[in-house]
Amino acid sequence: MYVPTSPLTQQAQAGRIELKNLAAEATRQLERSGADRTAATAVREALEELVEDDDFWAEQARSLAVFATPGGVAVFRLPNELTSVVEVGDRFYVKPLLRAVTFPQAACVLALAAGSVRLVEVTRDGPPFTVDVPGLPKDAASAVGKASITERSPIGRLQGSEGQKARLGQYALKVDQALRGVLTGLELPLILAATEPLSSIYRSLNSYPHLAGPAIVGSPEGATDADLADRARTVLDEVYAQSSPPSATSTPSASTRVARPRTSRPSRVPPPTASSTRWSSTSTRRCRATSTRRPGR
Repeated sequence: MYVPTSPLTQQAQAGRIELKNLAAEATRQLERSGADRTAATAVREALEELVEDDDFWAEQARSLAVFATPGGVAVFRLPNELTSVVEVGDRFYVKPLLRAVTFPQAACVLALAAGSVRLVEVTRDGPPFTVDVPGLPKDAASAVGKASITERSPIGRLQGSEGQKARLGQYALKVDQALRGVLTGLELPLILAATEPLSSIYRSLNSYPHLAGPAIVGSPEGATDADLADRARTVLDEVYAQSSPPSATSTPSASTRVARPRTSRPSRVPPPTASSTRWSSTSTRRCRATSTRRPGR
């Protein structure tokens, strides 16, 4: 099962309710399939314990992956937001989990406007923050040495809107040059937050090879780092959806099949601690999906 959750404790109740609903659906599918009644009961009770575990729900990420068998439950907190899914079969449905551990759940956001510019780093599990970029212009006007880019003084033979676009091009070029000092050698996606015509102008001059195709639409001025990070995660989901994660033998086929599971009954396991198992995947930066295992007897 995959359940959307929230890192905000006060919003955890929605995730608990959704997991309870998915667990009920999984139990119904097991019973309709003719699976061993004792095994189905063991799975249902293990999931109920997870739903009722207050300590577990006190700390969440943006999604939850839950793998349940009569022998226990394995739980993964994931940094990307997934839609609700319940799959009952003889193999675990791990494709969404693979995406979480295969792709770095981090990015940089270039919040670019004529009146301001900043680079925001979106981390996997920490708060976003503005990156100090040496040489980054304050705004378009200061980048071209003018009081305003809308002034009517010509640039060579260019005047009016053409002259303004030329100044924006000079501005975008200086931004790109400044970013090289902090982005060179990285492979993190760079997500652009800008409006036209500056968005297209910057893309035509960009030298960073990992500029994402999808962008944050609208002016970034007035948006907080947290606002940009939330919108960036949606863009990341779109970027990663266009990439194919490695195949896995545990990924199920399109048909749903129910196994005849083992009949051992799971036991109560203490809430997760700092020593919980972690899966890790190394890219330019470390990506981890926190795992809590609840073994059976």
